[in-house]
Amino acid sequence: MDILVADRAGFCWGVKRALKIAEKTAEESQGTTVTSLGPIIHNPAIVEQLHQKGLKTEKNLEDIREGTVIIRAHGVPPETFQEIEHKGLKVVDATCPIVKKSQRYAKRLTDEGYQVVIVGDRNHPEIIGILGHSNGNAVVLDDPEEADKVSLKEKVGLIAQTTHTVEEYERIQEVIRPRVKEMKACDTLCFETTRQQSSSVEIARQVDIMIVVGGRNSANTVRLANMCRETGVDTYHVESAAELKLEWFSGKKKAGITGGASTPDFLIEAVVRWIREIPGN
Repeated sequence: MDILVADRAGFCWGVKRALKIAEKTAEESQGTTVTSLGPIIHNPAIVEQLHQKGLKTEKNLEDIREGTVIIRAHGVPPETFQEIEHKGLKVVDATCPIVKKSQRYAKRLTDEGYQVVIVGDRNHPEIIGILGHSNGNAVVLDDPEEADKVSLKEKVGLIAQTTHTVEEYERIQEVIRPRVKEMKACDTLCFETTRQQSSSVEIARQVDIMIVVGGRNSANTVRLANMCRETGVDTYHVESAAELKLEWFSGKKKAGITGGASTPDFLIEAVVRWIREIPGN
């Protein structure tokens, strides 16, 4: 069986940066507690590896009582920093710089009197963080249908979740533009993630089966799987090679593999090895 691996599969630079910060902080902790506020990235295998190196993970700030708090790649609302300072804890900020840019846009647009509209998953931590920088007054929507129904003011400022698709963001702009007097659309999409999406779709169009590797709690990996599925190819989203099934590959001649922005190379390589070891390959 031929195997094609997307050339942009795996870690984006923002994830690599966050992991480097987390590992360095844990190494230099000198016995003090280091805790990530939420998983440092959305990949269970990596979170477990970091746990073995001494990095704890807590979902809620109230459960962190000592040591250093690491702000994960997705960022947090500004009041979270205030709460950490109030508790007397040390903070290390590993927020992705592109997410930071989105947060600055949200504050600036709010200060300039724009109604901020954030395009993305309203329950995603990145969106929750950006929402906080708009004083909680932004509107969050995820598709053109929502954009057509939402109540809008005369001046609207648009911000996209960094891992959203270019096509969907542009479609939402087209819906909103004729409904308002002024619209300012900010460039907050991650260029590296956009290239990853394009590369994965290109591979999906050339194969009989597509395997997308990454955490099920990873929004960009889920989106990647959906984009591949939309090409019409049989697509399976797995967290590791252990989830692969022989019957998926029956009658297939060419397999494609990609991974989300929070997927490490070793998980992608394990999937490649598993497929290569299928009897008859």
